[in-house]
Amino acid sequence: MQNDQVFKQHPNLESYYQTSDETNFFKDSDAHVHAKSLKGKRVTEIVNENPGAANVSTKQTVTKANKTAPKLDDLTPMQKAKLRIEAIEVLETVEAVTEALKDETAKTVIAAGEARIEALELDAKILESEAATEPAKTEEEE
Repeated sequence: MQNDQVFKQHPNLESYYQTSDETNFFKDSDAHVHAKSLKGKRVTEIVNENPGAANVSTKQTVTKANKTAPKLDDLTPMQKAKLRIEAIEVLETVEAVTEALKDETAKTVIAAGEARIEALELDAKILESEAATEPAKTEEEE
């Protein structure tokens, strides 16, 4: 579907997203999910400069630099919890996860934190067992 056709069918549409295989999406997140399966993972935002006019549009490649993040106040409690879970999943130490969970009340975030702690502790045990099973180097090997 060409740009003009999309805006003709949806004249009040402000923008839509097009993946590198020219599939169109109304939601940025849907376009990015689809783009993950493509060789060229590019997503382009097609902007209707005159909503209601349906004849003028521009393309702008969506990047992290030019994409505006929603304000924290505009997010629902579920969306805020999802962001906290994503932040916990990248923490590298049990202490950091414990600190992040200190005043947490959301059950999903607490569960994600507990799972992250278990994963970190399991990783530590694996590293310890690998270190214990490695044979000591002899003087000849050094």
